[in-house]
Amino acid sequence: MESKIRIGLLVDYLESEYSDSLIKGLSTFCKTKGISLYIFFVGEIKNVDTTFNYQYVAAASFITQNNLDGVVIASGGQFHSFTKEEFVSYLKKYFSLPLVNISSQLPQIPSLVVDCKDAFSELIKFLIEKQHCRRFGLMGVKSNSAEVIERTNIFKEVLQSYNIPLSSVVFWEEDFSYTKAYLAVEKYYQKQKSLDLDAIVCLNDDMAFGCMDFCNQNNISVPKEVIVTGFDDSERAAFFSPTLTSVNQSLQLQGYKAGESVFSLIQGFDVPIVQEVKANTVLRQSCEKYSVSDFYPSDNLTNEVNVSNDSSYKEIIAEWFLRRSQLYYAASIYADIQNDMQLDSFRGGLNNVFLSFGIKAAAVVMYEAPIKEKERFEYFSLPQNAYLISYFDTEMNVFSDSQERPIEFNPNEYLLPPNCISETPDGLIVIALFHRQLQLGYIVVRRGNLDRAVYGLIAKSISAQLDSVFAFSKIRREQEQINNRAVQLDLIAHTDELTGLKNRRGLIELGQASLNLSESMQMSGLVIYADMDGLKRINDRYGHEAGDTAIIAQSKILKNNFRSMDILARIAGDEFAIVCPGLNINTFESIKKSIDEDCIKWKEKNNSPFAVSISLGYVEYPHKNVGYSITPLLAEADSNLYFEKRRKKELQNK
Repeated sequence: MESKIRIGLLVDYLESEYSDSLIKGLSTFCKTKGISLYIFFVGEIKNVDTTFNYQYVAAASFITQNNLDGVVIASGGQFHSFTKEEFVSYLKKYFSLPLVNISSQLPQIPSLVVDCKDAFSELIKFLIEKQHCRRFGLMGVKSNSAEVIERTNIFKEVLQSYNIPLSSVVFWEEDFSYTKAYLAVEKYYQKQKSLDLDAIVCLNDDMAFGCMDFCNQNNISVPKEVIVTGFDDSERAAFFSPTLTSVNQSLQLQGYKAGESVFSLIQGFDVPIVQEVKANTVLRQSCEKYSVSDFYPSDNLTNEVNVSNDSSYKEIIAEWFLRRSQLYYAASIYADIQNDMQLDSFRGGLNNVFLSFGIKAAAVVMYEAPIKEKERFEYFSLPQNAYLISYFDTEMNVFSDSQERPIEFNPNEYLLPPNCISETPDGLIVIALFHRQLQLGYIVVRRGNLDRAVYGLIAKSISAQLDSVFAFSKIRREQEQINNRAVQLDLIAHTDELTGLKNRRGLIELGQASLNLSESMQMSGLVIYADMDGLKRINDRYGHEAGDTAIIAQSKILKNNFRSMDILARIAGDEFAIVCPGLNINTFESIKKSIDEDCIKWKEKNNSPFAVSISLGYVEYPHKNVGYSITPLLAEADSNLYFEKRRKKELQNK
C-alpha cells in the first residue's frame, strides 16, 4: 500500500484567526489529494517576552524527513522579533524538506505574498475623499515585520499625496493586542480631554475592537464622531456593533495555494519563487460617517455596509455560547496539583478528558525525565527515550489500556509509534508539554470543531498534571528514603509516646531533611506552629487524664488533615509543628477550616464535656532571611502564632 504524503504547517498561535484561516485553506487542499496534515504550534520562535512561552518551540523538533514530506511556514508572526535574514538562517535546518512560505518574500524559499497595497490605499483615500477625514491616528505595531512596515508606509504615502502633514497624525506602536490598543486610546483621551481624531486606522482587527470598545464605553459615537477601521477581516468584524470595516487578505486562499505549491515541490516540479494574492477592503458601518449612497466601490473595495440578517446573528450567538462552554470546561479540568498524583491514575483519566470534548483522536507522550531549558532556545534536542502513555482513535476503534505498560520509543525516529492514531487531511495538532523551565513531553490531537483556544488550555492542564506526576514520583522516592531513616530514628526515641507523632528531636532531623529536599528541587512550602487552645483549663477542671485524651484527639485530627509527605510532630505539652513541602497558603486556609470542623465533630461524636481546638501560625519557605533552615523557621512560625491567638481572643471578647 502506497504511503500517504505528509505535509506540516508551522504556525505561531493556534488561537489566532489568522492561523485558523490558513489551516482551513491548507486542509481543504489536503482533502483533494488525500494528504495527511500535521500542525505544529510553536509560538514566537525568537520569543522576547518574560513568560515561558518560548518552550512551545520544542514542537518544531518534529519537522524532519522522518515525519514529513514537505512544510508550509506561516512566518508572518515571526518577524516581530526576527529579521528576514535571521529567519532564513533559522529555516536552514529544514532545507532538506520542500518548503513554502506564507508571508512576505523570503530568499531561496517559494513564498506566497498578499498584495494589500491597492486595497489599503483605496481605503485611506475613501476616508479622505468620501468621509472628509483629515485628523488621523494609526494604531500600529513596533515590529520588524515587512507587512507592518509596508502598511505603515502605504498609510503615510497616501496622506502625503493629499498634503496631510504627518505631524498631525497620532502614531501608536503597540503589540497587535486588544488590551494595549484600548489602553493607548484611553491614555491619549485622558491627556487630550477628548478624542480629537476623525479616524483611527488599526493594523489588525483586535486593536480596532479595543478602540471601538473604548469609544462605546465613553459615549463616543463610532462612526459619527470617530471612524475606526481594522485589518484581517476576522469573523467577528461582521458581527461587531457597529460592524467593522477591514482588509480581507484571502487567508484561506493563501493556505490552499501554499498546499498546491508544496505538493508540486514534493512531486519534483518547480513553482514560482513568488506568488501573489490580492487583498480587498470590506466597507462596513464603522467608516460611514457620511452617506456613501453616491459611491461606487472600486475593484479593491467591497461595499458591505448592511448588517447581517437575524438568522446569521442567531448562528453566531449560538456558536459563542458553545465556545464559552468549551472554554469554561477546559479551564475546569485543571487538577489540584497539591494532591498526590501517580502515573497510573494520571494515565487512566487522560483519554476521558479528550473524549469529553468530543475529540476523536489524541496521544500523550512523556519524556523519560523532565528536560530543563533555563534559557530561551530556537532548537530543541529531543531525548532518546520517550513513553507513549495514553492514546486513542475512535475511527480506528483503538484505545490504550492504563493497565498496560507505556510504549517506549525514540522520538527522534518518529513522532508517534505506528497504529495508535490515523493521519488525516483535517490536521493533527502537535503541542509541546512544559511547565515553566521543564520540557515534559508533547500531545498530538486530531483537529475538530473546538474553539481554537481549547487545545492550548488542554495542553496546559495536562502539562500541570504531568509536572505533578514527575515531582510526586521524585518526592515519593526521596520520601521512602526519609521514611526508612525514620524507622531507625524511631529506635532511638524520636517518637512522642503519647501521640505516636514525631517528637521535637525527630522533627528537627526529619523536618530539616525534608527542607533540604525541597531546596534541591527549588520547591516552596510552609512550616506551621500549632498550640492547643485551653489545655490548662481542661487539666485543671477534668484532670490530666482528660488532658491527655484531648492531646491524643488533637493529634489525630491534625494527622487526618495533613498529607502523608508532611512531617508532623508534638514538640511540647500542647504544642505541635508541621513541615509541609509544596503546600501553599490557599490550601493551608482550607486545611485550617477542615480542622476546626473536625474539632466540633469530635466533641459531638464522643459526647465530651470539653471541646478541643487549636491555633496555627505559619511561615513560608524559602524565607528571605533564613532560607530552608528548620530552627529559625519554627521560631518565625511561633511568632506568627502569637498574632493568630490574639486575633481569636479579640473575636471571643466581642
